[in-house]
Amino acid sequence: MAAPLAAYGMLLLVFRGVLHTLQLSLGRAMKDWEWPYFRLMSMVCVFACLPIALVLVALKTPLPEPGHRKWVLLRGLFGAGSFFCSILAAQLDAPVGDVEALRSVNMIAAALLGRFLLDEELHKVTVLALGCSIAGAVLISQPGC
Repeated sequence: MAAPLAAYGMLLLVFRGVLHTLQLSLGRAMKDWEWPYFRLMSMVCVFACLPIALVLVALKTPLPEPGHRKWVLLRGLFGAGSFFCSILAAQLDAPVGDVEALRSVNMIAAALLGRFLLDEELHKVTVLALGCSIAGAVLISQPGC
C-alpha cells in the first residue's frame, strides 16, 4: 500500500527542519572561522532563486492576479523575516537547539491565527498538542540556565 501524499509532505518538512538546523550550525561555524557569512549567504540566495525564476519563465507560469500580489509579497516578507531572525539569533550565539526549539511557536501562532482570522476549530487534541509544543520549547531552551 502506498503512503498518502500527506506522509511524504510531513517527511519533507522533517527534512527541511534538518536542513535548517544544519544551515544554522554551518553559519555559526562560518562566524567562528571569520568568514563573511551574510555576504556569502546573500550570494547563495541569489544563486538559489535564479534557477527557480528561470524555470517559472520557461514554464510560462502566470503571475498572481493583481488582488493576490500583496499576499504573495507579504508571504515573502514574512518568510524572509523569519529566516533572518533565525540566522541572526544563531549568529548572536544563541544555542542552535534553542533557536530551533523556539521556532516551534510558529505552530502556536498558526493555530491561533487560524482560529481568530479564519474561524477554524481548535479541537481538544490540537490544544493538547499546542500545550506540549510550548512545554517542549520551554524544557529544551531551559530559560534562566
